[in-house]
Order: sequence, then C-alpha cells, then structure tokens
Amino acid sequence: MKGIKEQSSSMGIRITPTQARQWRMAALRAGHKTLSSWLRSLASQAARTGDTGRELATELAALRTELGRIGNNLNQLTRYSHQQGQMQDVEACLQEVRQAARSAHAALQKLTGTPRAGTSAHDHQ
Repeated sequence: MKGIKEQSSSMGIRITPTQARQWRMAALRAGHKTLSSWLRSLASQAARTGDTGRELATELAALRTELGRIGNNLNQLTRYSHQQGQMQDVEACLQEVRQAARSAHAALQKLTGTPRAGTSAHDHQ
C-alpha cells in the first residue's frame, strides 16, 4: 500500500483493566480508532519533540501556586475593602481568580492523574 509503512515490530505492555478503559476512551477522544494507533502517535511525537509532558505539568503547578498567592492577596484586599466600606469589584475579581485556580488544578490533576495533597472542597471555594 502506498504511503503506509510496514509495521514489523511488536511491543507489549502490562496495564490494569482501569487503565485500559481510560486509555481506550482517551484514544477515541483523540480521534484514534485503536489504542495502538494512539500510543504510537504519542510515542512518535515524544520521540520527535522530546516533550514528555513534564514541562507542562511543572508550568501548571507554578501557575497554580501563583494563583494561590494572588488569591491570598485578593482576600486581604477584600477584607480591607469591607473594613473601609469601599467594596468595589474585588469580589468579582476574587471569583475569577478562584475559577482560574480551579481550572489550573483540574488541568494538572488530569495530567498527573492524582489529586493534590491536602485539598478539600473548602480549599477551592
């Protein structure tokens, strides 16, 4: 067949049934008909670019930390504004920062597959 390389090597890996289900669903969401096709695509891309995904995870973790700091500063401003009776758009801004922090946390959790240690529903309100 023209344009299709012959695949003559085989490779096997062991994964849990849960991983198999998750990976098959991820392959389908990515537009691949088979898990093998998706894994070959990911491995080929990583080999070409050297991208292991660690850089993105590191960047998201730093973003989450920075958003936490910004949120703390906004909490202080909110408290001060309430005390001074000068509440303006601080609450709306605080809500936007909280939403950005939740989004960064969700993206990082999706990348790593693990929840952030010490988090609770209260931490992200």
